[in-house]
Amino acid sequence: MSAKTLMDILWVGWATVLFGGFVLGKPRDDNRRIPLLNRMSASLLLAVAAWVYHFALAGQALPTFYIALGMSLGLLGDLFMARLLLKNDLYLLAGMASFGAAHLSYILGIAWALHLRLFVGVGALVTGVAFWLMVAVILWDYVVYQSVPEGQKPSNLHYAVLAYSLLVASTAGTASAAFLDNAIWSWMALGAVLFLLSDTILAVEIFRQPKLSWLGDAVWLTYSPGQMMIVYAIYWGDIQLGV
Repeated sequence: MSAKTLMDILWVGWATVLFGGFVLGKPRDDNRRIPLLNRMSASLLLAVAAWVYHFALAGQALPTFYIALGMSLGLLGDLFMARLLLKNDLYLLAGMASFGAAHLSYILGIAWALHLRLFVGVGALVTGVAFWLMVAVILWDYVVYQSVPEGQKPSNLHYAVLAYSLLVASTAGTASAAFLDNAIWSWMALGAVLFLLSDTILAVEIFRQPKLSWLGDAVWLTYSPGQMMIVYAIYWGDIQLGV
């Protein structure tokens, strides 16, 4: 079986368990129609796909290594956030630490894919990152900081969320700058932006706690496709280039 066939099978499997879980699932106590098994399976399939493509290139492509490592760390973060590895209140910090490390790996992957040539131009790179950092700060202020009750001070968790948000925004900024130079990076950029959107929705769910039953699934219907686009971006780009 060729790597391309296996990548396509894994993509179909990912789409089936995620969207099939949403369509066929029933509302649960955690406000998610998509069953836990389907959510974890979707992330696992993406992690497997990332490593399959890396080794299909004989393990010589560092960008695919960093993307695969990032997706694996993302899977670890999912396990923490689902409280499968930690039952106490530290699950959120552990999840953010895992996702933060994942985004550092994604940024390294994008930077290495550009081969440090900076052909996007330093100005475009700075502008792209600065724009999404500004967006992240605005969203954090509105969703997280303003959720602190009057008279109380923000906790360390509130500031940890800010640091994490800046990391996610940096991934979106780096990928967006690359996209401005070459449209072949469009999926990577869109995936990174969807990741930021999903984390914003999750922050609303955690810190604002609105009575909206669809929020839990909205997190996964933006987060998992975002992860998928990041994982498959280089693979699809290579297909366009005829590699």
